[in-house]
Amino acid sequence: MEIKIQLPQKLAAILIEREHRTGAPVESIVIQTITEQLSDLIQPNSQPTADEFSTRLREWANKFPTLDQTIDDSRDSL
Repeated sequence: MEIKIQLPQKLAAILIEREHRTGAPVESIVIQTITEQLSDLIQPNSQPTADEFSTRLREWANKFPTLDQTIDDSRDSL
């Protein structure tokens, strides 16, 4: 996505100074800053915790009907 914004001179000067100091392009600095500010809204790409997985699994399982009787799923009955 491309976003075009008009920055105040003071902010632009800070970005340019940081670019010269770090060597990172302004675009990377802006993306990093936005990512840090919105980190609580961004979903991590990591694995869910055991509790989160358990909750999701129970929610998924509860979508299916339950039987009123027990099923013999032993090896002998198969």
